[in-house]
Amino acid sequence: MNLRSIAVVACILAAACGNDTSKNTVPVADMSSAPDSTAPDAGGRDVSMPDVSKPDMRPPNLDMGPDVAADIGGDMIDMEVPEPPIEITWPTDATDYANSANITYISSLVFPPLVDGMATCCFDYGARSKAPGLDNSFANLNQTLTGFGVNLNDILADSLTTGSLVALLDHRELDGPDDPNGFVLAWLRGEFEGGTTYAQAAAGTGTFLLDPDSLEPSGEAKLFFNPASMSTSQMAAGPAALSLLLPVLLSSLELRVEGARMSGDAAIGVDGVSYQNGTIAGYVAVREVFDNLNAIVDQQCSCLGAVGDFFTTPGNGTWSGQCVMDPEALGCTEELCIALGGNQLDNGGVCAIASTLLPQLADIDTDGDRATYEAISLGLQWEGAKGTIVGVGN
Repeated sequence: MNLRSIAVVACILAAACGNDTSKNTVPVADMSSAPDSTAPDAGGRDVSMPDVSKPDMRPPNLDMGPDVAADIGGDMIDMEVPEPPIEITWPTDATDYANSANITYISSLVFPPLVDGMATCCFDYGARSKAPGLDNSFANLNQTLTGFGVNLNDILADSLTTGSLVALLDHRELDGPDDPNGFVLAWLRGEFEGGTTYAQAAAGTGTFLLDPDSLEPSGEAKLFFNPASMSTSQMAAGPAALSLLLPVLLSSLELRVEGARMSGDAAIGVDGVSYQNGTIAGYVAVREVFDNLNAIVDQQCSCLGAVGDFFTTPGNGTWSGQCVMDPEALGCTEELCIALGGNQLDNGGVCAIASTLLPQLADIDTDGDRATYEAISLGLQWEGAKGTIVGVGN
């Protein structure tokens, strides 16, 4: 996303470009009682955010799926009793994952559209969410942006086709389309091997190299669902944690998704497992996003002259950045640094906007105090193709 696109997004979300937000696809919550969020050093501009996390109404008769239906009527996090994990023998080395017959390459990831302004996928976090109904703050954000020519799904698709996002599933101890004993679903990172293209990978003929950073030194996967279930070719897994390359404002960030749940319709063959109609639900901590942005500034943007972390919080759910008027005057040349550090919207600076927008997107309470919301919900639809791990990457 270039500086011009970033500025457009920032202006849209800040209502700073004169757009009538009443025409946005997503209804805007009443912010009349919200504290004044005008950012300091922003030239007097009001950069307060509309609440795009979720409309405050419940959709009628939504099909929440079999993994949700049993828990309807209460707080689905508090009520859930996890199944005991199953014992498996993990590979002792990354090379032992090669030529596994139970590998899936995630070939498609999409934030689903809203219907009548309401999320249609993928999970309701109950009393811990800001409003009733399915929780998908990312989908609400995306539908707002698409009306202005910015689509997060295009960024996801680009990550897949270029190979910067290669997510692989390894089904440990899976015994077929009906597995009453359960199995372990490992979430692995990888890369295209040799001449493999995205088209080949999506067609189920791709070969992959495993990223060794996906594994503990013992060979156990760092991220996995235990147990996962397979019943009449219907897979369900979670909650657990996974790592996913997600588009957030300026670029795609490798973010940890907590409380993740996966489901899908599986086709199990001798050469791998493919999926259709898959869903992924979870939430990303606001602090996780800012930690990633701080790491970018620390590693790439010394020109901004930040003292300590660039974005900080006093711990009450609000954040601020060490925004500057003109990053280029400080010697910044990278577009990402100019955008992250600047507070001038007309030059693509989104420092003040990011500090306000991301906390406004939060709609999941993770610490149980119900006073603030610390995480941003997401729901994705996905498909998976058969794949083969043939070796280990660097």
